[in-house]
Amino acid sequence: MLISNDTNILNNQDMALSWLSPAESLKHIIGFSVTARMTGGGSPTGTFSLEVSNDAIDSNNDSPVAAWVTLADSSQAVTTDGNIIWNVSVSQYRQVRVRYVSSSGTGSCDVLCNVKGIK
Repeated sequence: MLISNDTNILNNQDMALSWLSPAESLKHIIGFSVTARMTGGGSPTGTFSLEVSNDAIDSNNDSPVAAWVTLADSSQAVTTDGNIIWNVSVSQYRQVRVRYVSSSGTGSCDVLCNVKGIK
């Protein structure tokens, strides 16, 4: 059975601050894409990256993950409103999350994740 799911991970996240998104489970997932949408006109300046983990999670998805690793070549610097998208066509990770490190400016960010897999 084909799995396809769109998840809004974050809404209106403050870009004046550094933050981590909640983790998105990649169980049974072959590929995924993540979109960061920046709005607000405050010229947010900072760096986004994807972090992945292979730590086991329990059925409630509430076990702490100890080992997060920045996905190679995922860092994206921003200096203005707009969109960033990452496409990972072959994924063997258990979880993914987005890290944002703010340098200056303001704005808000929505983060969306689309996953495709087979169960």
